Amino acid sequence: MCVPMHINYDDQTWDLIIAQLKKDHTKIPVMNRVQLILDVNTFSGHNLMPFGKAFDLLSYVLKEDDIVPWRATLEFLWVDVDYYMMRTEKCEQFKAWARQLIGPMYHRLASSPKPDPGNYGLRILSMHMNIAAAAFELPEQEEKMKSEFDNWKKSPATYFVHPDIGFSPFCIHIRKGTRSDWDELYNLYPTCTSVDVQQMLRAALACTKDPEILTHYLKVAHMGNDSKIATEDASAVFTSVIDQPMGFKPAKDFLFNNTDKIYNLSKYSFPAYVKYLYKYVMTDAELKEIQDYAAKNDKYLKDYKEYLKKYEDVAKQNIIWQKENYKEIADYLTANVKQ
Repeated sequence: MCVPMHINYDDQTWDLIIAQLKKDHTKIPVMNRVQLILDVNTFSGHNLMPFGKAFDLLSYVLKEDDIVPWRATLEFLWVDVDYYMMRTEKCEQFKAWARQLIGPMYHRLASSPKPDPGNYGLRILSMHMNIAAAAFELPEQEEKMKSEFDNWKKSPATYFVHPDIGFSPFCIHIRKGTRSDWDELYNLYPTCTSVDVQQMLRAALACTKDPEILTHYLKVAHMGNDSKIATEDASAVFTSVIDQPMGFKPAKDFLFNNTDKIYNLSKYSFPAYVKYLYKYVMTDAELKEIQDYAAKNDKYLKDYKEYLKKYEDVAKQNIIWQKENYKEIADYLTANVKQ
């Protein structure tokens, strides 16, 4: 029986591990492979090992077929590193590198029959792989999701969008589409009777790369009874927008210019708007801007100072990460990724 073990790592040990993974990863038991991925994620994020070495280790997954190491890999790429990289100059190169890693596994999953409903591990991996493939703009997935969206559009009231692919068909349609495509989907939103589909459409409408459309979406979502979006869902729209690579500035500007309106629309959700601004701060200038905004609007936030302090600390950690790690990753991508 394999038991995951922590060992004392040094450069020579890492080099031997990486060499073995690339030669024959199956010689290292699966749960130990998982632990290695989790460790390089933690160590690189805390400046205990170079990101270049972490990425070098991760490259072995091109040959990996097991579910659990892949789930750890997607968490490293999509949940952790992409969060910091998505508003940087190297964002597109990072996506290109991620596509190189996940593309073969996505193809294997997409070419296989849909997993049995009881195979929860494979279903969760398929779901996470679809979300990551959409985030990293994998061409093969975009083609499949276009077909899926076209089928849904023919009969939106009855066509079943499989939960394992989530909102990807709608998100990719909006990201690659025009303002007319956006308007059409927005107008379809209130006609959907499924709460799950409405939730997917609401998130997908924020997938556009056009800042003007994102600003428009924020405006129409905060029109109260005149909006197609329910008032209680307006804050979810803000969250979806700021979660996009192009969303931070439109979301920040919208909040700064509509503070009283947003507070009056939903005063209990208002602190969450400021929370999400802090969460996506990546520079000292952005942090100061939001701190000044919070101080200026103390009348609305005075009861939430401890709550917001936690996210102000997140912002400070984001800034430290950028200062300590971004250049190293940028140099690695420059040397290893051709676009």
